[in-house]
Amino acid sequence: MTKKEEQIVKDAHKYFAIFADAESENRVKMLADLKFVRLGDQWPESVKRDRERPGAERPMLTTNRIFQFRNQVINEIRQNKPSIKYRQADGEANEKAAHMRGDLVRSIQNKSHADIAYDTAVEWQVDAGLGYFRILTDYCDDEAVDEQDVVIKAVPDMFKVYYDNLSVEPDGSDAKRAFIAEEWSKDEFESEYPDVEVTGWDAKGTGDNWVFEDTIRIVEYFVIESKPRTRVKLQDGSTAWKDKIPEVYQHLITGERKSESRKCMWYKIAGNELLESTELPCSYIPIIPVYGVSIHLEGKRHVHGLTRFAKDPATLYNFFQSANAETLALAPRSPYIAAEGQLDGYEQEWSNADRVNISVLTYNPVSNLGQTLPAPRREPPVSSNPGFDTAMNRAIDDMKACMGIFDASLGNRESEQSGKAILSQQRQASIGNFHFSDNFSRSLKHAGRIINEMLSIYDTQQVMQVIGEDNSQKTIVIDPNAPEAYQELQDKDGKTIEVYNLSKGKYSCVVDTGPSYATKRQESAESMMQMAQADEQLMAVAGDIVYQNLDWPQAEEIAKRKKLMLPPPILQQIEKDEGDGAAPLDPAIEQQMTQMSQMVEHLSQELQTAQAGDKWKEEELEIKRFAEQTKRLEVEHKIALESTGLFHEIATSQMQQTLSEPNDGELEDKDEEPSETAPQPTVSGDMQ
Repeated sequence: MTKKEEQIVKDAHKYFAIFADAESENRVKMLADLKFVRLGDQWPESVKRDRERPGAERPMLTTNRIFQFRNQVINEIRQNKPSIKYRQADGEANEKAAHMRGDLVRSIQNKSHADIAYDTAVEWQVDAGLGYFRILTDYCDDEAVDEQDVVIKAVPDMFKVYYDNLSVEPDGSDAKRAFIAEEWSKDEFESEYPDVEVTGWDAKGTGDNWVFEDTIRIVEYFVIESKPRTRVKLQDGSTAWKDKIPEVYQHLITGERKSESRKCMWYKIAGNELLESTELPCSYIPIIPVYGVSIHLEGKRHVHGLTRFAKDPATLYNFFQSANAETLALAPRSPYIAAEGQLDGYEQEWSNADRVNISVLTYNPVSNLGQTLPAPRREPPVSSNPGFDTAMNRAIDDMKACMGIFDASLGNRESEQSGKAILSQQRQASIGNFHFSDNFSRSLKHAGRIINEMLSIYDTQQVMQVIGEDNSQKTIVIDPNAPEAYQELQDKDGKTIEVYNLSKGKYSCVVDTGPSYATKRQESAESMMQMAQADEQLMAVAGDIVYQNLDWPQAEEIAKRKKLMLPPPILQQIEKDEGDGAAPLDPAIEQQMTQMSQMVEHLSQELQTAQAGDKWKEEELEIKRFAEQTKRLEVEHKIALESTGLFHEIATSQMQQTLSEPNDGELEDKDEEPSETAPQPTVSGDMQ
């Protein structure tokens, strides 16, 4: 190894020992919490030894009620996982490109099965007070050479992670070093690295060199390396590193400040040997902590989860339950009381009365003294001590109070409580444990920043599938040579291709918390249906949107058909916003449609004044005819949007012919050549 590599290994041993010592106290307590909750190890060792003494065994019942309480908090976070989104942070960024980054992250999460990583971290967070997940890069497949993917992985055992003890940020963004440690057997190591000679296999020392008698410690060592640099501002407002600007352009600098550049280095170390090293495409440690409750006190970090202070009432509950069972089980069987001489000659029957089903028990009604006595009687059985029930109920209430969870959150309801009161209690439970979901959101936001940096690995032109917020898939093109962050191109078939350059623009990460998209969609559908009942016009102008949010089979197909029935002005605006490339309406047709609409409105007004006369029916029929002509023109307008330019000439001729006919109550077909200017429709003599 070179001197630099030797120094890296030396630093790794040094900081590993520092982190392990700083976390030792927390690890002991967290391990006890985990065993208590997950394994049901809820009896103190001293009590277990006393109750397990040979010949003096006593019951030790364990009812793990606390496990259901922690599930309540964990599952609520699972139901409302926050989502990573991005926003524009400079002028070169693009709004569509920002949305695409969020879609790309969803695709990465889907391929990585990131929900497993998140759920594992949350379970450790709630149970022990601290969990982790990690972000790394890996080749797309076994045949790939230079194409890599960003991957989100779980950390199944948080005790294998040793994190910077000087980090104080709740998302770990200020950490400078971290380790992930494994212990391999000698056979495993020699199979993986047959050419690496490790000294110390036969040593039985303290293991300072991470080589033990039968195993060797393998660590992934992450370290942030930084060097001072000068950041400058140029005349056009952009910024750059000063050492990257050629001398001839130094005069363009308008301001500067001292800064530093950061990079994350990854090393794999076995014992005292440096096996591998590489620079990661990010400036943060890609191991993200998820804290439960974290307190910095006297220079140390103290962490705990949901169950730390609920352990004592849970232990009391187990003790009182065991004591109650012991009282009932060890109580003597209820004896019979009989006078002396009453059982003479029948001793065998009475001795078996508690074990054998004997139909008739015989006794002597006269005692030895010659007195007539009543039959033997049995003493009443020993009953349960009501004090135990009271103590157990109090212990349950103490568990709930320590964890901020109430009966309404567990599905228990009291008949005298109103629905409003139940919702209030459920909200109190959510607020009482909101810090767990909030800390997870902070960690996820930091993960979004790291992923945003790691997107730089997509540095070759490639076609990718991304996933939208509604779980729909879309194909995009990543092109590092594209001139802009986002642009639209047309392929040979006229289809639109979305092209993105991930190196263009800066983007900030945000986290959207709350219900999932599916939940929001269901809630939206319910609200829309209620509004549709109150406002009948809603279905006429937005029925397609209502159907899109329903979970019926073929709901999407119904929405498409409903969209075709929307009023032409709305449909035209939708097609314009969607940019489907439809041909614009011919100005002559648009003018004539406007004239027809004005005529219908004028005739409607005339109808209101003429209804008292004898001809109101004829005038009403005339209005209907004009309305039918308008509707026909609207249909022709729809067809025109998808037809060739030849259609516009035919449509113009038909409308001019129609509008030039006399308004005598009959519509006749005439083979007239269309004039260049369509005649203005006139009101019939009767209407005038």
